[in-house]
Amino acid sequence: MNDYEQATAELSDKLTGLGGLVTQVTTDPASVKPTPGKASVWIEPPDYQWNGWHPMPPQLTFRLMVTAGTPTTQAKGLDVILNVLDLMHQANIPLRSAVPAGFNLANAGELAAYEITLNPI
Repeated sequence: MNDYEQATAELSDKLTGLGGLVTQVTTDPASVKPTPGKASVWIEPPDYQWNGWHPMPPQLTFRLMVTAGTPTTQAKGLDVILNVLDLMHQANIPLRSAVPAGFNLANAGELAAYEITLNPI
């Protein structure tokens, strides 16, 4: 298992079912489908950083897209997302920042979303 696969598996384990609000964690943006009152998390491909030529593994910086609701329930979706952010903080997930970002769900419209940047892993 490479560094990406291992880190993604660990993140998925920590995020799946978080507080009963996260029903889906995926690395495939095309499969994001939040259910009513719940959130989906897309683990985006990470940034890699190598610190020199020595055989140390690279640092990975992940971004997570947390989505919820439907195109017509943006406000309710935002409430779910903000609760998920609080739960992530309580679960000691290495949060760096979170910014509002819409998520375009293919053929359905824009969903409420936040893009979260984690500290390097």
